[in-house]
Amino acid sequence: MSVNDREVLVQLFNESKANDAPNQTDSDFFETYVPYHFLKGHEVDSTDIEAGIVDGSGDGGIDSVYALADGRLITEVDPATVRKNVDLHLWLFSTKYIDGFKLNTLDTILATTSDLLTLDDDLFNQKSGIYNQDVVAALQEFRAFYLAVAAKFPKLEIRVVFATKSASEASAPVKAKLAAVKSQLSALYSSAKVEVIAADAQAVLTAVSQAPEHVRGLAIAGNPISQQNGPSYVALAKLSSYSQFISKADGSLEAEFFDDNVRDYEGDVAVNTEIAATLDGGGPADFWWLNNGVSIICDEATLSGSMLQIVNPKVVNGLQTSRKIHEHFGKPGANQNDDRLLLVRVVSATDEDLRADIIASTNRQTPIQPGQLKTTSVLHKKLETYLRGQGLFYERRKNFWKNQGKKRADIVSVTEIAQAMVTVIGGRAHTARARPGGIMKSDPELVFNEQYSLGVYVKAIRLVRAIDDLIAQTLPAAGRRDRNNIKFQVVGRVVSESTGGNFAEKPFEGAKLIDTPRRQKIIGEVFAIYQSLGANDKVAKSEEFWTRARNDSF
Repeated sequence: MSVNDREVLVQLFNESKANDAPNQTDSDFFETYVPYHFLKGHEVDSTDIEAGIVDGSGDGGIDSVYALADGRLITEVDPATVRKNVDLHLWLFSTKYIDGFKLNTLDTILATTSDLLTLDDDLFNQKSGIYNQDVVAALQEFRAFYLAVAAKFPKLEIRVVFATKSASEASAPVKAKLAAVKSQLSALYSSAKVEVIAADAQAVLTAVSQAPEHVRGLAIAGNPISQQNGPSYVALAKLSSYSQFISKADGSLEAEFFDDNVRDYEGDVAVNTEIAATLDGGGPADFWWLNNGVSIICDEATLSGSMLQIVNPKVVNGLQTSRKIHEHFGKPGANQNDDRLLLVRVVSATDEDLRADIIASTNRQTPIQPGQLKTTSVLHKKLETYLRGQGLFYERRKNFWKNQGKKRADIVSVTEIAQAMVTVIGGRAHTARARPGGIMKSDPELVFNEQYSLGVYVKAIRLVRAIDDLIAQTLPAAGRRDRNNIKFQVVGRVVSESTGGNFAEKPFEGAKLIDTPRRQKIIGEVFAIYQSLGANDKVAKSEEFWTRARNDSF
């Protein structure tokens, strides 16, 4: 460890802050900077990172919380559909843009994890009143999800990261306190893998320097069929080799490889039961005779001997097969030398429209609901082009433009669009705050509709962002969480007053939006209502708050 590591980290941090959030304080930006880099291996983007912040009075020493099932936030996962032995990760971050590590922070975390990660409901309810509602809600969400999937024996990993820009490693007393936190968590969750670390400048710098690009080797059997245009390949791979290909070093599933797959894992439906039976049963027929195989798109693929080197692979067809193969080889006593084969198609394609066509075409063999095509339709291609003309970059793939070095302020995520449209067109501000994943599944055309003018999307995005900035200016003493908790209700109220209460595409498109002084008055009124109802995360997601924010003056 040296001062040089800290100096390099500070330089990179300052560059990133100037690029992504020049108006934030160093402390606030560090709260998102650290989790973003430590969670690179999971399916989260900047919007998700922001949503995990629980910092504020009564946060129990914890600044952000992220719970993931197979790499996806549990808020996006139905517990009933998760596979057996699902990889469940809980990350707790305490991020301080300071030199050194303060013992009292760890004392607080020790108490918090005891109080809020207990599975004893009576104790949890007794202790939760001393913490802010955001950290309580986040850890209650994890507890509920864990209990809901307990019968499927999840492989739980808990990581607590206490990060600073310290040039020196943690002292002996700090290490002892870290060990105490680890011991306590291990006692609460005896089967979990627990890691508690003090991340100094060197550790944070290592996470920052880790390239997001994945290069993974897939061992193939025999000679593949190749096409130089790409190049692309059709090959056979041993089941065991493919299982290794889609697994991380610790054996967990590389969930990020599946974020372009249009289907979610469907649980123990008939087709998955049949795949499992084929894997378990053996028999004279090779596996690839009985299974359609998998399709992978990537940025580049090269053949070296019997190894395909694949850059940024995405499994776009064959999720159910992949999950069952991973599950099969994760069982105790599984034959790791199983020489049965799987048909694998590898297509090199960096053009987003071509990738979208491949994803849609390879998923037409069986019925798919329209919403499941996610960001692959013609509308999304048009939207991406239109937004680019407005100086905005639409991330049809999570973190794609971030990894290309685009400013955060110029990037628009699927979640951001969904939240804006659910508010301004759907008139459901409380749903937008509670994450619009449910709407995307049940009513996708409310958000992405071929009949909408493309200009409506830009108008909605810019209105939400303008309100976000104005709230920060109008309520400088309010915390980040409170500002986020009233944002969509303020946007909805502005739209309601501008359109005469008509939440629909044409009225919003043609409306002259009310001016800044009136918006500032609305911010004050909505914030007062929010405070009167309890000023917490639960209030922000409630229909009562939205009803009053839309209709009442306080």
